[in-house]
Amino acid sequence: MRQNVTQDVERMIKFMKHEVSQKIDELKAKANEEYKTEKKRIIEENTSKLQEEYTKKRKELGNKRVTEKSNL
Repeated sequence: MRQNVTQDVERMIKFMKHEVSQKIDELKAKANEEYKTEKKRIIEENTSKLQEEYTKKRKELGNKRVTEKSNL
């Protein structure tokens, strides 16, 4: 009888360890997906800002050249 109890406890422990392992894998997958999503958002946001800055600077440079030519 005592051996049955020990085996039952061992089975329960094994089951719990398996459940914990699965939960850890799920949490890692979720964290990885959230990381990828946030990384993509940040890259897109900063890319957009850089493109706007580039366009603005290019326009300013064009205006400066026009002004310099007209002053000649």
